[in-house]
Amino acid sequence: MVLVALLLGACSAAPVTTTPPTTATTGGSGVTTPDTPSTTSPSSAPSATGCPARSTSPGPAGSLVVVGLKAGPTAAAGSTLTVSAQLVVISTGPRIVVTPRGSSVEILRGDTVVGRAAGPAGADVPLPLTAGASYPGQTLPTGVPLVGCDGVVLPPGSYRLRAVVAYGGDPLNAAPGGSGAGSFVLVSDPPLDLTVT
Repeated sequence: MVLVALLLGACSAAPVTTTPPTTATTGGSGVTTPDTPSTTSPSSAPSATGCPARSTSPGPAGSLVVVGLKAGPTAAAGSTLTVSAQLVVISTGPRIVVTPRGSSVEILRGDTVVGRAAGPAGADVPLPLTAGASYPGQTLPTGVPLVGCDGVVLPPGSYRLRAVVAYGGDPLNAAPGGSGAGSFVLVSDPPLDLTVT
């Protein structure tokens, strides 16, 4: 009887240990979040809340070029919206090279990118930065399908559109911060309002 009581006492006195959830730090942002198993890479897989993240660094031409985007204010769900873009140079600077790779027109709901139309296949375009010059947005799509990054038709509601032009420094000049095409982006601002019906 004494032996049984001692054994029970030893079992009840055993320390209980728990393993805290592991954590992972995201993208150098300093934010620590619970580590959850995933079957796809978070940097390339679309989610229910938005499209894969993209680079947003304006680079050395960010204050030299303004991107203008034009589109109708309304469109039917599932249709393709016609858009056009213009790049206006407001200050002279070293020539840059814009590229269709990484250029796109994005559809936003609130601050979340929910759809994205990629630039057309084609060659990079050198862009001399001479104040007052204006260029068509050759590296941007001219039509934006109103579907999400998951391929599902966007439901009716209020959205916004913005153009994202990928560029880099021209290897033929000594541009400060020069880099390969697509290293930086110029973004139209403010985004255009769009109502999907």
